[in-house]
Amino acid sequence: MEILHVTTSDGAAGAGRAAQRLHRGLRRLGYDSSMFVAKRHSDDPAVMAFEPPTSLSSRVVRYLRRLGMARSLTRFFWSGRSSNTTAFTDDRVEYKGTVTSQLPSCDVINLHWIARFVDYGCFFTQVSQSIPIVWTLHDMNPFTGGCHHTAGCEGYLDGCGNCPQLGSSTRNDASHRIWHRKRKSFDKLGTEQLQVVAPSQWLADKAAHSTLLGRFSVTRIPYGLDTDVFAPRDRHFAREVLDIPQDAQVVLFVA
Repeated sequence: MEILHVTTSDGAAGAGRAAQRLHRGLRRLGYDSSMFVAKRHSDDPAVMAFEPPTSLSSRVVRYLRRLGMARSLTRFFWSGRSSNTTAFTDDRVEYKGTVTSQLPSCDVINLHWIARFVDYGCFFTQVSQSIPIVWTLHDMNPFTGGCHHTAGCEGYLDGCGNCPQLGSSTRNDASHRIWHRKRKSFDKLGTEQLQVVAPSQWLADKAAHSTLLGRFSVTRIPYGLDTDVFAPRDRHFAREVLDIPQDAQVVLFVA
C-alpha cells in the first residue's frame, strides 16, 4: 500500500513534525510511505517537494492571484481586527491546481496541515474518487471559515460571517465566503471517501459537530512517538543530567 502524506513541511513546525513521525513510523512497520511537501527540510529520500513553475507567465498569474486573495481579506481585515487573534488563512492558494497535478501516485492520501499550500477547490475536484483520504487535523482550520482556532466563537457551526477574527460585522465577509467554498469542495466527496482523524478528543468532538466535516467519520488517534526515544528513564540519572535536585518537587507545564 502506497501512503502519501501531504503537508506544508516535513518537520519545521509542530504539524510537520507530527506528520514526519507518522511517516517514519509507517516505514518502520514496512509500509510504502512518502511525503509531498511545500518546503522540504530533511534529507529523507521519501520526501518530495513541490516545484512551482518558473516561467514568466506562471509567475505573473500567481502574483495576480495572490493580490486578489489579499484584497478579498483586507476588505474586512485589519481595520477592526483585534491583536488578540489567531492565524487566519484562505482556502485558495496562489498555485491553484498546480500542486495537485504534481501529487505522486498513491493508494491513500493523508492530509495534514495544508494551509497556504493546497487549494481546496482544485484538490477535491482533481483527486480521483477512488482514492481514500485521511485528514489528520492539527488545528480547527479545515472546518472553519479561515481561523485556525475559534477562541470560543461558534460561527463555524452556521456558515461563519461577522467574524471576530477579522473585526467584521458583515455576514457576507471573507470568513463566510471561505466557509461556503469549503462546503462546495467537501460536497464533491462521498461520505466514505474522507476519514477525519484528530489527536485529541476535544478536537474530534469539534470536528464531529461542525457543519463542514460532521457528515464524515471522525476518529481520535493520538500523535505517534518513537518509543525508543520517548521512554521512561532512570529518575535519579535524569535529575542529575538536568541539574535538578534529587529531592525537589518538579512540575512540568506543556502547551
